[in-house]
Amino acid sequence: MGVNLPWAQRIFRTTRHNLSKFPDGPFDGVVCLWTLMDIPDAEATLASVARVLRPEGWFVMCVTHPCFYSPESSDVVDDNGVAVREVRNYFKVSFWVSNTSNPKSVRVKVGAHHRTMSAYLNAITDAGLVLERTGEPQDVDAVTGPVAHSRPTPLTFMVRCRKA
Repeated sequence: MGVNLPWAQRIFRTTRHNLSKFPDGPFDGVVCLWTLMDIPDAEATLASVARVLRPEGWFVMCVTHPCFYSPESSDVVDDNGVAVREVRNYFKVSFWVSNTSNPKSVRVKVGAHHRTMSAYLNAITDAGLVLERTGEPQDVDAVTGPVAHSRPTPLTFMVRCRKA
């Protein structure tokens, strides 16, 4: 586009493993979209994020909702024909692979590192980030296909924080 932005103003697509190439504090903001549950060491990742943020910099993350997508959880239909989300092993912090009947599910293919909601929030504050907002959106019209019957539970947990 003919615009020559300083390197700190460009958008970088990266992983925790190469945040070390950046100095402390060059970024106004960091987005971690649908990946933190795929990273084994969330605490180290969040510490790296905090390190590269300038003071008052922002961080936004979005993960599958830890309260409803945990090892061995599933969608079931109760005796009245109502679809519900059955949550098992919420407190089992571990790597897991989904046993869903949908072979195209990303969790069938790559699994996830399940953590409790408090584990995410504590790791955020331990990294020196201050929680500003959380979100658990329910977009009923956007959910179709194999997960449509789990609409009563949020699919996503979102967090916005700021570096102190």
